[in-house]
Amino acid sequence: MTLQPPSLMVNRVIIGGFYSVASLTSVLRLIYRWKRQRLWWDDFWALMALLSYSFVAMVCLILPMQFLSQRSANVQVFRFLGVFLGTTLTLWAARLSLAVSIVRLVPDSSFRRFAKAIAVFFGILFLGLAIQKLFFCCGTQWKEIGVCKITDLTTYLSLATDAIGDCWLVGAPAYMLSNTKLSSHYRLLLLLIFSASIFVIFSSVVHYCFILTNQVSYVSIVAHIELGLAITVSNLLVLGTWLYRVVRRSIRHPPSPSEGDCAEKSRTSQSRQYGPARNLMDRLSNLPQTRFTLTTMNAEFEVPTSPCLFSTFEIPPSHPSHIRSGESEEPGLTLFHVKQTNQSAYPML
Repeated sequence: MTLQPPSLMVNRVIIGGFYSVASLTSVLRLIYRWKRQRLWWDDFWALMALLSYSFVAMVCLILPMQFLSQRSANVQVFRFLGVFLGTTLTLWAARLSLAVSIVRLVPDSSFRRFAKAIAVFFGILFLGLAIQKLFFCCGTQWKEIGVCKITDLTTYLSLATDAIGDCWLVGAPAYMLSNTKLSSHYRLLLLLIFSASIFVIFSSVVHYCFILTNQVSYVSIVAHIELGLAITVSNLLVLGTWLYRVVRRSIRHPPSPSEGDCAEKSRTSQSRQYGPARNLMDRLSNLPQTRFTLTTMNAEFEVPTSPCLFSTFEIPPSHPSHIRSGESEEPGLTLFHVKQTNQSAYPML
């Protein structure tokens, strides 16, 4: 049974909607990582997915299927090849972004080396599928009409590789999180983000069902839905954990008291504890307040240098291993030695 083809307006709304969401999440992700100076290979593949999807979306909006028969053969061939290969590149670039993110989260171990091998395998799968789709299209005259009928073997092979890739993107994080000491809320958040790949699997199955039943009008729409979901899911890991940290930080750290009250309490407490160091504490309390963020590969700590929290700091001895935040305007006056507080550690993304 052939379904009624969707209108041109429906096509444009679906393509534009999913492309807008995917582009917005990708841009926010890249800006966030760039500002934190934490750009890595997963961001490179996220950028590749965005650029490839931008090309596919623009081609489909400018050259819709409804009026493709009125175009020349060269234009039809260009549209077919661009969308055909661009779709594959977008989908696997988004998967590679998630696969490399898994490598980034795992500490150095045999599982990390295995995750690296899987990421390389994803790249090999993309190249193999692109070559297979390009050279094994059935029909010898497809270049003349700009249409290639995909063989059933290609469809089943693509569906199998998509399922294998998405299952790894769901199963590997579940195994990794089961052996990681995280709070239950943060563990659940990461698991839900990775599990969102299930929606990509579902859209992929629907996409290949339309291919097998020769529903050409719906193949392009479902493909754009699949691409938009794949890119959005690959960005959720970064954006979701960032929003979680922002909300958690605002709940755990309410607004601090006024600077005057804070400095007064600091001078009172320090005069009782240090006595002779009172003048030094008075000088330190007049310095502007700063916020330091200590980062490691897998943890982040926030250390406010408010004068109310002098108990967090101590005057550092002259030892090169101590961390100093800077020097005051007066020569010879050293500022703070930061002690690491016992707060929950979260994977840095």
